[in-house]
Amino acid sequence: MKTAVSDKAMPLRCLVVDDEEPAHAILKNYIGQVSALEFTASAYNAIEAINFLHTEKIDLLFLDINMPRMTGLEMLESLTHPPKVILTTAYTEFALKSYDHGVVDYLLKPIAFPRFLKAIHKIIGAPAAVSQQETPPNDYCWIKTDTGIHRIDFQNIAYLQSYGNYTRVALRNGVLHLTLLATKEIEAQLPADTFCRVHKSYIINLAGLTRVENGRVFLGNTAVPVGAMYRKGLMERIAG
Repeated sequence: MKTAVSDKAMPLRCLVVDDEEPAHAILKNYIGQVSALEFTASAYNAIEAINFLHTEKIDLLFLDINMPRMTGLEMLESLTHPPKVILTTAYTEFALKSYDHGVVDYLLKPIAFPRFLKAIHKIIGAPAAVSQQETPPNDYCWIKTDTGIHRIDFQNIAYLQSYGNYTRVALRNGVLHLTLLATKEIEAQLPADTFCRVHKSYIINLAGLTRVENGRVFLGNTAVPVGAMYRKGLMERIAG
C-alpha cells in the first residue's frame, strides 16, 4: 500500500537523474510508496535527461549534482522551463548555490524516507494527518563494483565494512564485493530488525551471529570487532 499524501487525481510524473544505479533503486522505491507520485523514467546523465525532457512532460525531477560530462547544476542552467526539482547529492558544499536555481529541496544521501516525504510535502502540502500503511520494503539493494552492478539480497550479507573510501560487502557464502557506495548509504536500506552496527566500521547481519566473546562477535569462523560504544546496544538486541 502507498502512503496517501494528497487528494490530487493525477500523480506527479517523476524523472530520476543519477549516474549511480543504487540511487535509482532507492528513489524508485520511495516514489512507489507515495500515491501523489508516479515514477516515469530514469536517466543516467544530464544529456540523456535533457533529451527526455524535450519529448516528455515531467512534473518533478530528482537530480544528482555530481555527474560526468555535465553536472546537475549545469543542466538546470541550460533549461528554459525546468520542472520542479529536488536535488540529491552526497555533498553539502552545493547547498547554498542550489537554491539560486529555485529548487524545491536539497536531499543529502543516504536519503531516509521521512526526509524524502518532507521534501514532497513542500510541493503538494503536508496533510493534516498522513495515512501511513505498511509497505513491504525491498529485500535487496544494488551495488556497483569494478566488475559491474550487482543485486545483493540482504539475507545473503554477512557484514559490511567501511574500507577507506570503499565499502566491503561480505556475503555469507564467502564472496567479497568492494564498492564505492558509502556504508551509510547501504545501511539506510537495510532492515533494522536484522542488521546491527557493532563498530564504527562494521555492520553485521544478526542472523549469522554465532557467539560474542572478548570484544568480538563471530559470524561462523569470521571474527568482527565490537566497539565499546556499540556493545550495550548489541547485547540489548541479543537479549531482546
